[in-house]
This record gives sequence, structure tokens and C-alpha cells, in this order.
Amino acid sequence: MLNQRFCQYFQEKFFENDDENFQKFLNTIEKPILRTIRIKPGKEKVVRERLEQDGWILNPTEIPRMYQMDRRADFNPLERRLGMTMDHLVGNFYIQELAAAHPVNLLADGRIHHEEFLILDMASSPGGKTTQLAEYFPNSFIVANEPSRERIPQLLQNLERMHTPNVAITLYPGQQWRHFHEIFDRILLDAPCSGEGMQYKSDSKTTYRDEKNAQQLSKLQIQLLISGLKALKV
Repeated sequence: MLNQRFCQYFQEKFFENDDENFQKFLNTIEKPILRTIRIKPGKEKVVRERLEQDGWILNPTEIPRMYQMDRRADFNPLERRLGMTMDHLVGNFYIQELAAAHPVNLLADGRIHHEEFLILDMASSPGGKTTQLAEYFPNSFIVANEPSRERIPQLLQNLERMHTPNVAITLYPGQQWRHFHEIFDRILLDAPCSGEGMQYKSDSKTTYRDEKNAQQLSKLQIQLLISGLKALKV
């Protein structure tokens, strides 16, 4: 059930006297998103063949090597979980939301770059975008920064599973990068947000969200943006 404070805030701010569109909004944010995976370069053919043999239907998306996953009618989800397949365990694919894959794809113009860049991922855990950066920029050095110590183990685990030797992990508040003037060729910032789009997963993301909290997050986002701009080469 949706948090009533969350609902009231959005109705007053954006849907006053518009109950029909407000209900559409609520229905949309509660709708589960599509399951998608990102297959590593060079592994596409063999991974697709094995997953299709297991009963998965792979539909291409607008992002290279990203597939929407559907199940055949005879599929047994208890026997064929994506996260327990051999190809997932050895790092041949990453279970990643399609929306989460767009930023890196845009940063790379949808193609693999063989130049040697210095790249910063300012808020990298759990590592989906970092490992994607390593695929698009295989000859670059990537600094995967994660400001939360508690989230480092998951980041490290995914980097090791996806075999990304060109990545180093740092543990700094994102605001600290403003002191590294014009160092990086590319910077990716997945800033903390208020989580309205996570409603489909659980109500916990919006239980404590209110206008004050949103304003605090907005201030943090601006600070991180300025920090990244100062660290980015002109």
C-alpha cells in the first residue's frame, strides 16, 4: 500500500483537482518494470543460446546487448533463476534495469571506445554502471567511487564477478572531487534521489520521504554536480 503522506504530497503539488491523472500516476509507479539483462561483449551468441535452451525468451532493446527477458509457458522459475545460472555467476551477463543502462550508453554514444580515458563514476555501488563503463571503455582507467563504506563489498563483488581489471575503488564523499580540478575525461554521476520511481519494489523507499527530505536531496545533487564539473576536463 502506498504511503499516504507520499500520495498527498504529489496530489497537492502536481495533481490538484485532477483525480483521473493522479490515479494514472499511482498505477504507473506501482507497475513492475521489465526484467532486462546486459550481456558482455563477445558473449552474446553463446549466452543467448544457453538462456533460450533454459526457457527464456530474449527480446532486444534499444541499447546494444541489452535484452528484455520473458518466459516460455512451460518455464519453471524455481529451477531456472537468472541469478543462479552459470553465465551470471561467471560474469557473462549483468541483471540491470533498462533505465539504469541508458546513462552509460549515452555517455559512450552507444559504441565501444578504444581510446585511453580517465573516467570517474562518482557513486558507483552496486556496480552495474561501473561494469558497463568498463565494457564501453575497455582501455580506459575507471575510478569507482562509493561514499558509503557499507556498500563497498557489493561493489567489489560485482567488479570481480564481471572481470573488470581496469577499475579502482575509492571511498570519498562526492563533494571531495571538486578539489581535483579538470582531471577526468568522462564523469558519470548517479546522484542520490528521493526514490519515487522505486515504488514498484516496496513502500520502504517512500515511507520517510517528504518535502523537506526532497529539498535536502536537491541540495546534495547540486553539490555533487558542481563537484563533478570542477573535476571534469574542459
